[in-house]
Amino acid sequence: MIDKGNQSVTHVLFAHGTAAWAGLWRPTLEAITAQGFRGTAFDMPQFGWTEHPTDNDFSRPRQAERVIFLLEALGSKPIIVAHSVGTGPMAEAVLMRPDLVAGIILVSGAIAFGSHKKPKHLPLPLRNDTLRRIATYLTASNPYLTRLF
Repeated sequence: MIDKGNQSVTHVLFAHGTAAWAGLWRPTLEAITAQGFRGTAFDMPQFGWTEHPTDNDFSRPRQAERVIFLLEALGSKPIIVAHSVGTGPMAEAVLMRPDLVAGIILVSGAIAFGSHKKPKHLPLPLRNDTLRRIATYLTASNPYLTRLF
């Protein structure tokens, strides 16, 4: 997590999309703190430097629960800025607990309503849970690879 700015000013919480991490928001954090805001960017599990949860559940509803835990721990009511696939869990968290936020801004949102349901047809190599997890860990959620983006 990257946290910049004064604790007593308007708080803005940044959520990244797929194959990204909190570091993506560094220039934005610098810009908003220069304007008098507090900015926080976090790594959404399974990306960046997060630990992989033991339940291996990265569904939008489960990610939303994790976001709610984060919002409760922050102790402020931030304005959320979410990008791409990060918009789904953030929007769901706000729908579940609107009392925890001051507002939400979705940037190039990929909310994908209904995406938490199991797909009927996956490409053959991704039908095996183990192969799918290995492919994800080695590519889309590998911080050594994604920091190149």
